[in-house]
Amino acid sequence: MSRDERLPIRDYDHMSVETVREVIRTLDHAALRQLMEYESGHADRPLVRQVLATRMSELEAGATPSGGEAPPGPQPSGPPSDTQRIRPETQAPPSHSAPHGVPTSQPKPRQGPAPG
Repeated sequence: MSRDERLPIRDYDHMSVETVREVIRTLDHAALRQLMEYESGHADRPLVRQVLATRMSELEAGATPSGGEAPPGPQPSGPPSDTQRIRPETQAPPSHSAPHGVPTSQPKPRQGPAPG
């Protein structure tokens, strides 16, 4: 059993602060307290603890957990649309730079007082 299987949110250890902020809206005060204890004893991320404390205060002030399921984590994005693909007519012109170490111009003569 992994250590976060007993937590009210799956994959909690791998969530960003923003994801935690979203998914805890479905939790009650007891579940938030469980997460706070876990967070304090493990990663102890200050911003996550602040988000949990803020939500606990909201519940104490009369807010209610929202309905629905907490998402398991970030959703993968789909393939890029055709407008994002590079086509021959949208490619940059070819670069014809000199190979590394090959001078492209002659050195300039030294200027200044003549040696004397």
